Amino acid sequence: MKTLFKTLWKYKFIIYVLILVLIGFSVGALELTMNPKFCGSCHEMKHVYKTWEKSTHATYWDEHKRAGCMDCHAEPGLIGLLKAKIFNGGKSGFYHVKYMFAKNKYEIYQKIIRAHAEAPYKACLKCHKDIGEKDVVMGMYVPHHSPDTEFRNEMCSKCHEFVVHANRKYGYEVARKDLCIDCHKKEDVDVSVKDCTTCHVVQDKMYNGKGLKNVKGEKDSMADNDVSCTDCHSNYNKKPFSITNFKPVVQSCIDCHDDKEYGAEKIAEMQEGIKEKLPEIKKELIELREKIAIARRDGKGIKNLMKYYNLAKEDYNFIKNDGSFGVHNHEYTISILEDCEKNINNLKQLLQKRGVK
Repeated sequence: MKTLFKTLWKYKFIIYVLILVLIGFSVGALELTMNPKFCGSCHEMKHVYKTWEKSTHATYWDEHKRAGCMDCHAEPGLIGLLKAKIFNGGKSGFYHVKYMFAKNKYEIYQKIIRAHAEAPYKACLKCHKDIGEKDVVMGMYVPHHSPDTEFRNEMCSKCHEFVVHANRKYGYEVARKDLCIDCHKKEDVDVSVKDCTTCHVVQDKMYNGKGLKNVKGEKDSMADNDVSCTDCHSNYNKKPFSITNFKPVVQSCIDCHDDKEYGAEKIAEMQEGIKEKLPEIKKELIELREKIAIARRDGKGIKNLMKYYNLAKEDYNFIKNDGSFGVHNHEYTISILEDCEKNINNLKQLLQKRGVK
């Protein structure tokens, strides 16, 4: 044993160099394999990579806040990263070898994809720190951490699996709407107007002409005449339950007004201009956010810039999340659009004064 120690000590310099080389190689290999392009280099991951590449996680305006594969598919910290690399990478390698000799190659192919598929909720919370017990998302209250929700112990990807990797049929979805309907399918759940406004808060606020501090509004004429959600969305209790049951029924408008003119054409007339305007505003907001980032890099204060940007974005999100494009309250929607354009123009003027074109 002493002889071994003496020998090792004699060649200690070489051993130190080898250890450093090994550490350097390991760090380099880790860095290389963390690049999404490395993940996308495998044949079975090409579709996964392409859907990520077009998602908000890859295209977010602030490049420092973009999320790569291992940002989502490994728990935070070095141990979580190594665990994902060693165990999940080991499984992937094993299935790659097995694939070459398997008769049912499709089954093994799916296992290769699923080897890294798990996205721990702790990884999501690394960025989404503001998730509360009840959040308004896309115009609805979502009980993320409520003890009443049956999904409280599920991964975030249970509902949000198509946020990053688009579904081949439906594309990108913030949340799977087919899971929302599960609550309505329960026999003990009685869908009433009260139930609608418990979740659909933005729609309720739009209908009643409130919700934005900087834009004053009045109730829609339908709200003044006590027209309820279920008067228009009249198929809500139809069996079997489906997400399409909750769409508005045009015939309800015709029956209520006793006039065929109050059908699809009248709805299209109310929505005219609003549907076309929202994509334009979205494009402008993205361009303005990039200009604000330039102003920040130039060392210029962005407090006033962000003030107008946030006001405009709040206006835009309110209309988008309401989703009716003016049907719930046409006059209030137009007022919000005008306020949004005013805030965008104020922001443009400030950027021009600072020399940001």
